[in-house]
Amino acid sequence: MKLSNLRHVVGYGLLIVLATAGGASAAIPGTNTVDSGDIKNGEVKAADIGAGAVRSGKVLNQSLLGIDLKNNSVTGDQVREHSLDMSSAGCQVGLVHSFTNLAGVPQDSVWRPNGGFNCSGGANLVRHTGPGTYQVAFVGDPATLGVATPVSGYNSIGVTKSGSIFTLEQRNMDGTLVNNTISFVTY
Repeated sequence: MKLSNLRHVVGYGLLIVLATAGGASAAIPGTNTVDSGDIKNGEVKAADIGAGAVRSGKVLNQSLLGIDLKNNSVTGDQVREHSLDMSSAGCQVGLVHSFTNLAGVPQDSVWRPNGGFNCSGGANLVRHTGPGTYQVAFVGDPATLGVATPVSGYNSIGVTKSGSIFTLEQRNMDGTLVNNTISFVTY
């Protein structure tokens, strides 16, 4: 091989090496810098992300589903109970049937709609018949057991049922009927 031919071969080879190296440096400019244009769609995997690198601020609000969460990683204190949709459960034995909070209900004999949940989809009705005494009807709820809990204080609450109506009486430690907020659940 002639010297001029050898120079051409070496020159073209060097040109190819430089062009290839130059292409790589153009795709990823700078040191330790990669942006989304440098990554093929769908190619970043969990193993490529550092521990703790994805935090709340990096996740789009309302984009996570139950399947995205580790089992038992969300507990009662982290759940806003009023946000739960129990309508698909219906009135099954062993599940909470209905619930409501009793607060600020005027004391008279008028049945009033009250917030909460009713497994049958029916109305939640309440009336405040006297000091510390409420009647509650969850229309269509077949529950036979009701549990009442004082939201504050050390009061006792008696619960009885006649027909479809639960009667609740809340008393303080000396037995006096009192009007404090009550959380009421049926099973």
